[in-house]
Amino acid sequence: MSIAKFLGKSDDDEARRSWSTRISRELAELPPDALKSLAVSPDPATVSVSEEVAARFELGKVTVTILGDAVWRAALRPGFGAAIIAGLGWSRWAGRWIDALRSRGAEPGPIVRGPDDEDFPWVAQRPGQPGPWTRAHSELGAAVIADAESLGTPRLREVYEELNRD
Repeated sequence: MSIAKFLGKSDDDEARRSWSTRISRELAELPPDALKSLAVSPDPATVSVSEEVAARFELGKVTVTILGDAVWRAALRPGFGAAIIAGLGWSRWAGRWIDALRSRGAEPGPIVRGPDDEDFPWVAQRPGQPGPWTRAHSELGAAVIADAESLGTPRLREVYEELNRD
């Protein structure tokens, strides 16, 4: 399937502009200190948002890595920036990050296990919202992203900035 057909655009140039706009809008939601350190590599389309966290963009999805290990695969839908912010927070504060998300009253959906032969077998479902859901490499990763996506990008950014001030 071509990128134009996938995005419902008339040609590849229009599709690329739409794709870039969609990604840029989400990256603009990152915390300010992350925005200062963005590094872009065009092939493959990768954005490094810190020394630890990078996001690799493919048609329809983004893969977030921490220290080179793929942690989440999220669909490129509004709010996929939550996966990047969650990666930043988790890589920086580990257990404190998880506790901070839970203390904000996150309402994650069930964590389910997909087929074992998949790279991201754990699925973080959100109650009341249809998929595609973010997939995770581990059960803990699925729990972290479920909490993060439940809070939403603006509240997640607030948690990040609060911990960053401490």
